[in-house]
Amino acid sequence: MVQPLINKKWYDNNVVVILLCFLIFPVGLYALWKSNNITNTWKFIGTVIVGAFVVYAISSEDEKINDKNLSAEENKKTEQALNENNKDKETENIQIETINDIQKKYISEKAELFSKQINSDVSADEITNQQNSCTKEFLASNNNKLINWQGKVIWVDMFKDTELDIAISLLERKIIGQKTISDRTMESGITIEAIQGTSKSRGYKGVIRNGALYDKIKILSAEDEIIFSAVVVDYSNKTEKTGLNLSSNFQINITEITKK
Repeated sequence: MVQPLINKKWYDNNVVVILLCFLIFPVGLYALWKSNNITNTWKFIGTVIVGAFVVYAISSEDEKINDKNLSAEENKKTEQALNENNKDKETENIQIETINDIQKKYISEKAELFSKQINSDVSADEITNQQNSCTKEFLASNNNKLINWQGKVIWVDMFKDTELDIAISLLERKIIGQKTISDRTMESGITIEAIQGTSKSRGYKGVIRNGALYDKIKILSAEDEIIFSAVVVDYSNKTEKTGLNLSSNFQINITEITKK
């Protein structure tokens, strides 16, 4: 006698059930508990395994999302920090440009004044007095300070005194014009310098030979280009009796200096 064919349900196929548990776990769990071929013990074990797998998958996805959010937040903070840094640099550059304009304006005023003086019939004493007034007015309007001025080192520690000395050129000899003296025509020029050095008679002080400022200055050499800030403690404007050339000097106490 031929046995009738029995249609096998899909959930009684163990391979299908296992695959569904991991690929489409809701359908897989349904098939697991519906199956007639799997004992209750294995149904419980299978449910626990599938549940653990689902929990692990969800937690891994959460970690990825958290990592992505954290990375995005870090990138945002980094971008903000860079933007703030760029803004600070832009502000600093604007300030330096403004301060450099102050330096350029002072040098321009000194040169223009001297140009007028050599083209007019004024004495050496008048040249000195007018130049002193120009310098005095400038210092009064800037609180006797030179902030972020640019210059070139002339010498460092020339006199080997108890304190370090330094001379800085703010304007190397610039020809302003010509002046005729005793039927001889000669070029007239102006130089502007800043000096810090010891002078007991005048009460000037050099750079103390210790500390951060000394460490920065002692390594400088002639011709080094620098940016410095200083307090002006005295000044002088000198010319020959003929009024041919002008030497303008600041006596300073340096507060900051950097090699360019």
